[in-house]
Amino acid sequence: MVDIPGTPSFNVGEHLILFVTDNGNVISPIVGWNQGAYLLNLPEDKEAWLTRDNTRVIKPQSQTELKREELRQWLAGPRDMNKPEDYTQTLEQFGTTNPDDINIAEPQWQPPQGARPYDPEEYAGIIGRQIETELAKQQAGKAIQEPKPVKNLDSRQKFYTDAEGFALDPAGKRLESRSE
Repeated sequence: MVDIPGTPSFNVGEHLILFVTDNGNVISPIVGWNQGAYLLNLPEDKEAWLTRDNTRVIKPQSQTELKREELRQWLAGPRDMNKPEDYTQTLEQFGTTNPDDINIAEPQWQPPQGARPYDPEEYAGIIGRQIETELAKQQAGKAIQEPKPVKNLDSRQKFYTDAEGFALDPAGKRLESRSE
């Protein structure tokens, strides 16, 4: 399997909403690459909230934990702490060889005011309603197309037409003549 930067990756057990297109000629069928994949269920160690405007906010990982994990991965690599050069390089990079010694002062994170605990099913419903609203807007936009010449009407005036070719007045009401 090839990993292409910018394309989403998936894990067993994840629940997602995917926006997919298939023109038979795409590198990734996910619309907008990573932008077209909404992960609904989050790992157990992630804390998430829904704001008043239904935006999902995920508690950021602490800098202490990120740096500890970085040191753990560093130590798991091809290093030998009994070698002076590896030991010295580790101390220069991290200031310690023990991940538990790392403590970074950082402010206490608080969820946004008025936010409620994240519920994957509620979030899926929110995304679904947003999709339905957007599709309805697009369908309404198809009803009003670019101005076209219309038979039996003043040719100097431009009219919009609906999907069936009927001319529309400025208020969107059908006129009697069809466009050419």
